[in-house]
Amino acid sequence: MAVVEECGIIDCVGPKPETYSGLRVSIDKLTAMRRDAETALRIKLADRPASIASDFNAASTDLIDRLEDMSNVLGDKVRPLRRAAILF
Repeated sequence: MAVVEECGIIDCVGPKPETYSGLRVSIDKLTAMRRDAETALRIKLADRPASIASDFNAASTDLIDRLEDMSNVLGDKVRPLRRAAILF
């Protein structure tokens, strides 16, 4: 994922370095959960792990929250530059 490499070079997280430092783990966890979910969908509902849906939701929400935080930080940095470019 390009964002992992780019945010290692520029500040994408502002005052919350844990957002970036946990990003790779979050991506890996969601990837594993997706495999687990795909496997679970091939078996009967009664035989599926009871927490599969909540575990998948937690993993996806964690990644989305990290990416949203990073997007907000980058937006805050770009917005003034965009305004300045519009003025000239």
